[in-house]
Amino acid sequence: MGTLLAIFGLGLMIFFHELGHFLAARAVGLPVLRFSIGMGPVIFSHRLKGVEWALSALPFGGYVLFDAESVAFEDASPWRKVVTALAGPMANLVIGCLLFIMAASLSVHGLAIGTGLEKSMEALNMLFSTLYRLFSGEVGIRDLGGPVMMVKAGAGLTHDAGAFLSYLGFLSLNLGIFNLLPIPALDGGQILMSLATSFSGRRLSDGTQWIVVGGSFILLMGLIAWVTLQDVARLL
Repeated sequence: MGTLLAIFGLGLMIFFHELGHFLAARAVGLPVLRFSIGMGPVIFSHRLKGVEWALSALPFGGYVLFDAESVAFEDASPWRKVVTALAGPMANLVIGCLLFIMAASLSVHGLAIGTGLEKSMEALNMLFSTLYRLFSGEVGIRDLGGPVMMVKAGAGLTHDAGAFLSYLGFLSLNLGIFNLLPIPALDGGQILMSLATSFSGRRLSDGTQWIVVGGSFILLMGLIAWVTLQDVARLL
């Protein structure tokens, strides 16, 4: 049961991330074709108001698929695309802070906004410190934990509501910060590309974008697969 709750919690944080993208896209007029929780082949879908709501085979991840060939998307200003890309990570950061506030409030049986925000800042400091150590070479890929270890950690905390909410808060902040990294396949990379287009007045050709984004996506998926294999090896 604990493992199922941890998987559900991870899926919920991904859902909030993609919901941020979706709501922002609707607000600025970018057309959306599909909202998917999970990656890979679609195993269930339902069409509602012109959008395909889907559940895909691989549970770790999700995406909002835009109608990139439509006139509305092609003519959209880079700033609209920046707002849409930024909305996912921002949703995670807000949800993460709220979860830490809820966890802190449970421990004192009252509203503890200050304590919750303080814990959020501590978690963010830990995340930035880990990123710095990773890029400086102090920490290697072998030291990282992936989705399997995240679920395992969460499953061990489900007996304590406050601890589990803090875990979900940390997970949400983690997703938000990770997606802001300047990698073309992530939101941070999309934001940089849109800003570059805005300031230069020139956009990359479709072919170049596919190569840059697709290549970084393949490398990213390879990294996640490698880290996941390490997780499984540790469990065995």
